[in-house]
Amino acid sequence: MLLRDVFNTPQQDVLYQLLEESLLVAYLSSDGQFLEVNNRFLETFHYTLEDLHGKECTMLLDGQIYNIEGISRSIHQGEAWKGETCFITKYGELKYLESTFVPVADLEGRIDKIISIHIDRTEQKNAIRWKEIAFQNEVTNLPNRRKLTEVLKYYPRKNSEFSVINLDIDNFKLVNDTYGHAVGDQLLFQMGNRLSNLSFCKDSVFHVSGDEFVILIPFTTIIDRTVEAIHAAFATGFVIDDFELTVSTSLGYSCYPQDSTDTSRLLELADTAMYRTKLLKHR
Repeated sequence: MLLRDVFNTPQQDVLYQLLEESLLVAYLSSDGQFLEVNNRFLETFHYTLEDLHGKECTMLLDGQIYNIEGISRSIHQGEAWKGETCFITKYGELKYLESTFVPVADLEGRIDKIISIHIDRTEQKNAIRWKEIAFQNEVTNLPNRRKLTEVLKYYPRKNSEFSVINLDIDNFKLVNDTYGHAVGDQLLFQMGNRLSNLSFCKDSVFHVSGDEFVILIPFTTIIDRTVEAIHAAFATGFVIDDFELTVSTSLGYSCYPQDSTDTSRLLELADTAMYRTKLLKHR
């Protein structure tokens, strides 16, 4: 039975037309070969029915991301499978779908066909991804200054006290000039990882610009020990392209609400404290 066979009145036929226009529908054999697909499916994946008929539906599934075996297991147990899938168009474009695979049994109870129904969620998925990119530093993949600004809008409401730590690499320009920007980028990436792996820094490290990082810590009482732990994390060098690069860092911090209740001011104070530390090193 095909989906259109269910709609046998004029009103139901209108509903069928609406479903045809909004859903991607494929009818498969019990072993997953294409029997028939609707026009929306063909238009989305840029195939003709002749291209697909008799072919395995797995030719479109991105098996490296989604569990094809899991879908098959559910179907052969007589159970519907529902979840997110990723299909590949004829031209290699990825389509993110909300998919349902439903087994259809014959009169003897054997799986005769599979109806697969899909909703294209690619635009929504891409919109989420672009938003992530907008809030992400392209070198370290850490949240950037834009994300920090967003977080600081609600951070004081969630934390009655917290610390803002500003940190950068001493003489980072010299690293780039001596070893090249590729090595500099690797250094930043590894540095971001070390900070993120500190237990008190998880999900609170921001790469705001160049070699500058900001860390939000939801406490102020043991800030000195926290600073020591951050310094200790950089006591050993960074191995990049088979050689070890040792760098020093400078940091400064400010505390909410002791130093200020204004988050912009807290950032300024932490930045000033960091540069004060840097100047003291050169004396």
